[in-house]
Amino acid sequence: MYKPGILIIFLYFLTITLSAQHILFDWQNCIKGGKYYTTGATVCPTPNGYFIAATQARGSLYYDDLVLIRTSLTGDSLWRKYYGGSDDDWSCGVFPTPDGNYYLVGTECSEDGDITINPYPNSCNIWIIKIDSSGNKLWDKIYGGSNFEEAMNVVVTYDGGMAILGSTFSYDGDITNYYGARDVWLLKLDHNGNKEWDFTVGTPGFDYSYGITQTQDSGFIISGGFKEGSNGNIQCYNADSNYLDGFLYRLDKLGTPEAKKCYPGMHHDNMQQVIELPDGYLISAITSSPDVAATEIGFHIGSTQSGYPTDDIWLQKTDFDFNIEWQRCYGGSGWDYIIKVYPCANGDYMMFGTTNSYNGDVSGIHGYNPLGTEPDIWMVRINSLGDILWQRCIGKISAERLTYNSVLKLDEAHYVLSVEDEGCKIDGDFTCTTTDDPYHCYYYAWVIQINDTAASVSVIDQPQLIEAKLYPNPAYEYATVEIPVTYALQNAYAEIIDASGRIICRFKVTQKKFILNISGYSKGIYLLRISDPRGVITKRFIVG
Repeated sequence: MYKPGILIIFLYFLTITLSAQHILFDWQNCIKGGKYYTTGATVCPTPNGYFIAATQARGSLYYDDLVLIRTSLTGDSLWRKYYGGSDDDWSCGVFPTPDGNYYLVGTECSEDGDITINPYPNSCNIWIIKIDSSGNKLWDKIYGGSNFEEAMNVVVTYDGGMAILGSTFSYDGDITNYYGARDVWLLKLDHNGNKEWDFTVGTPGFDYSYGITQTQDSGFIISGGFKEGSNGNIQCYNADSNYLDGFLYRLDKLGTPEAKKCYPGMHHDNMQQVIELPDGYLISAITSSPDVAATEIGFHIGSTQSGYPTDDIWLQKTDFDFNIEWQRCYGGSGWDYIIKVYPCANGDYMMFGTTNSYNGDVSGIHGYNPLGTEPDIWMVRINSLGDILWQRCIGKISAERLTYNSVLKLDEAHYVLSVEDEGCKIDGDFTCTTTDDPYHCYYYAWVIQINDTAASVSVIDQPQLIEAKLYPNPAYEYATVEIPVTYALQNAYAEIIDASGRIICRFKVTQKKFILNISGYSKGIYLLRISDPRGVITKRFIVG
């Protein structure tokens, strides 16, 4: 018997699986800051390329420095510089300033080397270095107290200064309020690196910072997690102090509290990122609490072999008072993390995270192993109501990870990712090797430019540009291509590109109607690209 509902479901999942094949790799490079481990790589645009900021182990004892790597527009390493002293110093990221320079932000435990003045010896503190486009230090400053501070996330503010979100264990120095153990600390600086104000979110227990957003009115929203909420300035109930509950804290532009919200569940709930929209917020989080994120919104129950609950990605669309309008969960039975969400021009959202799930919403993971799957990068496009349009796992058998500020959106179709990677083996999406001691190729930056050709085609195929026909589509052995008769071929060439970005063939186009022989092609989605001095034609087609 014919069952239309089953057919619709099948076509829906077929669409998700197939449409992800339009993700191509424009280029990729493997970059290390030296012979030993390069970790926590973030990416920042420059006029003619990129800065990669990372933490670099500088010797067999693995003391760390900050490393800044300048690349070309295709990710080729041009030069690198190191910043630090004789103790451990590590990177949070590099960020462009309105005056054409850059803030390099990290954490220092040194008292010498590139550190001009350390007001808090025998401790670790937040370190800000202003550099020019050649990596030369213009000034540096240290903020913190007598114990331990760490920079976790940064936004360059509308006034040219910065807001640094981190953690603190100190009760003195630049910390105005301290509630105990580990607190969340927000530090606001002007464009010269001078402190304007600070704000602490904390309890007597351990509190964790994740995201900082500047709102249109120049205020801020802090997102994080806490374990003991009865005291301090969170004051929310936590059912089990073995797990984190999530919180949001909204401040005005002077750091005065305006609103807060807590997310208590039976397991972990961590608030990660807030995006301000015209009618509210899109809030990203991770959760392992079935009582907070119920199965009717797509929550996937999972656990480790030892019984520890695994996390799902959790998105909420809210109004300006954090009241939920819709919410969805994404992932599978493994660990699923959200790092970055970008709004798209048509109302969709592009999500980037990591996953080691092999079921649920996730398909195509590269490192599946029943005893412990290594994580892939997970790229997911959803519509304005949170429905998955397509998803794509990016990686290889070994582990890939993203960190804060490691994803950069160039336009509606192109993204640059600086991925913390392990392993030398060329497989999956991975085709590059490191030139710095290939025998120590664990922990390096895999820098890639991703091309969502579906978005590219939607931009290129505007009525005022060149139109063409390709049929049948799907095709099996042959496809016919027709170029408009009004189009004059002038040294035109065609390329057929597969889903990995590999050019299958290239040939000169001399006829306005020609046949493609695709009888030897594997099933999947391909891109036909025809270009000459007048413009570009791109057409997607499926080999069935």
